Amino acid sequence: ALRRQDRAVVSVLRLLAAAVHNEEIAKGRQQSGLEDGGVLDVVSREAKRRRESIEAYEKGGRADLVEQERAELAILYHYLPEQLDLRALEQLVRATIAETSAMSVKDLGKVMAALRPRIVGRADGSAAAELVRKLLAG
Repeated sequence: ALRRQDRAVVSVLRLLAAAVHNEEIAKGRQQSGLEDGGVLDVVSREAKRRRESIEAYEKGGRADLVEQERAELAILYHYLPEQLDLRALEQLVRATIAETSAMSVKDLGKVMAALRPRIVGRADGSAAAELVRKLLAG
């Protein structure tokens, strides 16, 4: 990206490197670094921030910033595993509910604890939690 002088990619990669470094400091892993799952969490978090920014900029009528955030989001998606579609996520949630023998919304935490490692980087955690809540409720 540096040799091609692709400023957008370089900017996003620098941002990711800084975010990973900050996460290492926060978790006290400066020497050993983050594992792959930790790096995926950081990339997922940055992608979520871009999606939220796009939403806010659309409400504010800032088309220029919407386009910039979408471009950054596309670059971030390049570094994430393929995203689960709604059907695949629902199948995974149903299987996890069955495995954990969850019966009510009170078991949401137990289901999410088992589900989170399976969806990291592949689906939004809040969307998964909403789906778990919906399926457990009824």
